[in-house]
Parts: sequence; C-alpha cells; structure tokens
Amino acid sequence: MQDKLDLDCYQRKEPNEEHFTLLARDKSAPALIRLWAAIRAGDTTKATGEFAKLVELSNTHYKYDPTDYDQIDSALAKATTMDEQQKRKR
Repeated sequence: MQDKLDLDCYQRKEPNEEHFTLLARDKSAPALIRLWAAIRAGDTTKATGEFAKLVELSNTHYKYDPTDYDQIDSALAKATTMDEQQKRKR
C-alpha cells in the first residue's frame, strides 16, 4: 500500500489544477466517494448500487433551498473547468 502522503490529492495536484472538496457533513459525501471508488475500480455493479443510494438521498435529505444555488453554481463551474483542463491534457 502506498504512503498516505503519496495518495493525498492536495500534495499531488498541479499548480492551478481545479479540485473539489466534500465535507463529512454533506449527507451525499460517503456515497459519492464510494461511487467514485467503484468506478475507478471498474466495479459497475457496486457503482450502480451507490448511485441508487445517491438518488434515494436526493429524495429524502435535499429539499428546495434557494440559498444553495450559489454553491451549486460554483460546483458546476468547477466541473466545467475540470472538463476544459482535461481536454487540454489530451
């Protein structure tokens, strides 16, 4: 197993590389991380199960809150920046 510092994305990120942080208080964080891990491991069965958990969370824990939209817009902007950075690396 690699040293934890070798796996730390903050230690490995390139200058100006976009990143996104999930906090433990976000109810979707554990399932999102498990979904990412299952996808990276090529386990589509597990990924499908984690995605189903996320859908259920969206039905039970997230209600309309207009104050969330700035944070949502910021996250979507980060995703767009990541898309652009990945395209430049190809």
